[in-house]
Formats: sequence, structure tokens, C-alpha cells
Amino acid sequence: MKVENNIIKDEVIDPILKQYLEDQLKNGTDQLSLKSFKGDIIRHIRCRVKAGRGFLTAEKAIPIKNHIYKSIHPYKQNYYSQNEENFVCLLYEGFDNKNKIIQI
Repeated sequence: MKVENNIIKDEVIDPILKQYLEDQLKNGTDQLSLKSFKGDIIRHIRCRVKAGRGFLTAEKAIPIKNHIYKSIHPYKQNYYSQNEENFVCLLYEGFDNKNKIIQI
């Protein structure tokens, strides 16, 4: 979370939480002492993340691999990456100990 002149940038997704945090910062609260609606100190905030040229969106996201311990939410079950232009694809072939072809 980037803070410049006590204004939180547009990375915070939830607009109500964003306003609540901005109000705390304007009242002089330290960034490490921000509190949630329940009064607990905030440790993590879900933010938008820049990936290459812009933000990572569902249309641009490519699932790379599955998580080992899967969540009940489908969007949290994979690692995602952004790839707008794939101009090189390499395929390596070789032989294993039993002379079978291996593709890497």
C-alpha cells in the first residue's frame, strides 16, 4: 500500500475500506497502526497489483499451476501470470536412461 501525502493510492480495492483508512491517516494515525472496522490492527489488505503494462485482470490472467492446498474459492486455486504477447516458445527434447524421448 503506497501512501503519499496521507492519501492512499488507487491500489486498495474496497472503496469503503479505502475511505476509512484515509480518514485514519488524516487524523494522524501511523501507517503501521491502522485499524480495521473491528478495531484490530490491519496486517494485510487486498490490493490491485501492476503486472507489466497495467493491472492484472481476469481477461489477461493465465493460470500457471495449481496451489497445493486449494481454497474453496475458484479464483484462489491457481497461480496466475499475465502474458499479452508470447513471441518465443521453446521445447526441449532429450533421451532418458531407457532411451525414451523426454520433452521439457
